[in-house]
Formats: sequence, structure tokens, C-alpha cells
Amino acid sequence: GLGPLDEQLVESGYFNFNGALDCADKLLTLSDRPTAIFAANDEMAAAVVMTANRLRLRVPEDLSVAGFDNAPISETIWPELTTIAQPFSLIAKEAVRLCDSTNASSDGLSSIRVIQHKLIIRDSTGPAR
Repeated sequence: GLGPLDEQLVESGYFNFNGALDCADKLLTLSDRPTAIFAANDEMAAAVVMTANRLRLRVPEDLSVAGFDNAPISETIWPELTTIAQPFSLIAKEAVRLCDSTNASSDGLSSIRVIQHKLIIRDSTGPAR
């Protein structure tokens, strides 16, 4: 299994580009910097790639970067981002359906849904160095 979580390798970028710039700078200037960063969304992953470029780190040779959402920015930046695609329209439909009181149950367990997602591998990730 995995060892204990190293708290210095976890940063909160508040789901925005500017917040993620500061986080990426902290992580990528550590003496034992990570070789991969998974950001909670593609906007923050783009900030990680920008910071890596500023620090002259090559993506993905020196640092793999992955995001989440498959937002348009994931195919706009270079290298294009590896990301997780979510079916937003299906998520919205399911949320509305769950809010419909005729479908709600009193135990709350039936409100848990797992909706299929998809890993999209692009050029921002590679084998560990």
C-alpha cells in the first residue's frame, strides 16, 4: 500500500489559475520536488505547466502534470494536458433528478451515484524519471 501522506506535497489552489501558480511554485522549488502533480482541475494544471516552464522544468520529461474536467484549456496549452473527462450534462440531469422529491428516499443512500468518467492521456504525462 501507500505510505503516510506527506502534507508538504499537498497544496490548495482554490480551483483557480492564480492560486495554483503559488502552489506550483512552492511544490516545484522543494529540495525533493515531486515528479508528478495531479491538479483538481485543468485551470490549475495549466498553472503548474506554466510554473514548470518558468523554472525550466520540461513537461513531461521532468514533471508529469494531469488535470480534471477536460476543459478547453486542456487542449489549448502545450503540451496538451492529460485529464479526466466528466459528462457534465449527464451530471446536471442526474442532480436535477435527485432533487425531485418524488425520487428521494428518506435514508439518503439512494442519492449516491457514480457517473462514468474517462481518462484522456495527452502529452503532459510520461514515465517517471
